Amino acid sequence: MRGVEVVERCAFDGCKALAIVECGKLERIERSAFYGCESLTSINLPSARIVEGGAFYDCHALMNVVFGMELESIGEVAFRVCPSLVHITIPLKDGMITDDCTFAVCNLKHVDLVKGELHETIAALLLEDWKIDMNEEINSINQIL
Repeated sequence: MRGVEVVERCAFDGCKALAIVECGKLERIERSAFYGCESLTSINLPSARIVEGGAFYDCHALMNVVFGMELESIGEVAFRVCPSLVHITIPLKDGMITDDCTFAVCNLKHVDLVKGELHETIAALLLEDWKIDMNEEINSINQIL
């Protein structure tokens, strides 16, 4: 998808064969653009600025997502019901993720936060395993002290 700057609403909705999305110039992914793409496993969008709501909703095979520093916002339920999603790279910016359900029904294990400090954005990712691991680490440090 070289040269494409916008993927319009529902453009690939229900696409069965699409496996990888890479686009160096893509800036905007509109609502439900890749909804239900059952073979989609990987996304690499270094120049994307806006991901609208439901853009990758119900992409069951999606495992890895990489965004660059240009990303400004991820809409509500953009990655909801992506149970294979285990790794995402995003910039950490205040207000970028505004909905607690953006990553609901995902199995995120690794979140690479590109540049910045850890803020409340991380809470919106619903990383239950991460929270449990961090609590265990804190408890073991407290026992040592």
